[in-house]
Amino acid sequence: RAQLLAALPELMRAAEQQHRAAAVGQDDLFGGSPATPLIAPDLPEVPAWDEPTRLHAEKETLGLYLTGHPINQYRAELDALTDGRIGALCERVEPSQGRRYQNERASLLAGLIISVRTRNTQSGGRMAFVTIDDRSARIDVMVPPELFQRAGAAIVRDQILVVEGELGTDDFNGGFRARARALYDLDQARRKFARTLRLQLSAERADAEFMPKLRETLTPFRDGTCALRVEYRRRDAVAQLNLGAAWRVRPTEDLLVQLRALCGEEQVQLLYQRGAGLAG
Repeated sequence: RAQLLAALPELMRAAEQQHRAAAVGQDDLFGGSPATPLIAPDLPEVPAWDEPTRLHAEKETLGLYLTGHPINQYRAELDALTDGRIGALCERVEPSQGRRYQNERASLLAGLIISVRTRNTQSGGRMAFVTIDDRSARIDVMVPPELFQRAGAAIVRDQILVVEGELGTDDFNGGFRARARALYDLDQARRKFARTLRLQLSAERADAEFMPKLRETLTPFRDGTCALRVEYRRRDAVAQLNLGAAWRVRPTEDLLVQLRALCGEEQVQLLYQRGAGLAG
């Protein structure tokens, strides 16, 4: 699909040229008639789309994710960051026994935003109801007016939302719902909850050019609170280096993507304060 999209401008030009030639009854430079079938040019050599690009294109074109789900690439990280998957958290909620809000459990959960509904309140504010899905279950999150006004920018459809609040039963439909006390997009949640960024390096990868590239990659992000740990491995030894406060970073998506390209996909990990404690 990446090749076809990259070739589209050239294919359009070739088709337009043939159309013009056919309209005036002219032969092309090689003596073919206007009825000669169009010969498609060779497809360019371009990298295949990464998973986020492919899934976004599928959703834009088909209205659904066909070959995967955007949350899959963050699954291990969300398992470490949150208190568990939505389906498992709902199973822990005790029956309400008719007492509203009495069976709620404080929870940190996350999911992909499926839909957003807003409504005006009697006090003149505006609240939101956000449906999130983590592939184990789907749940509605009630966002009160003051939180919606303060943190509503984190609510973006088809993006991951991390919710800190109370999980309980829904008295209206008999299912489950959450009341939010705090909302975070994924980068905001990383800044709040991630404690250490761990890089695992092998002697084969860490050649003479590697360290300057690593410094260059890290420098724009050295204004955060997340500690940096480097684990260096060679055949006969393993060393762990905990870098000083000057190397604390903001663990944003942009930084993680760059580090994975430099160090390897599985060699970049965030250690979290809560949950399982480790995210790839």
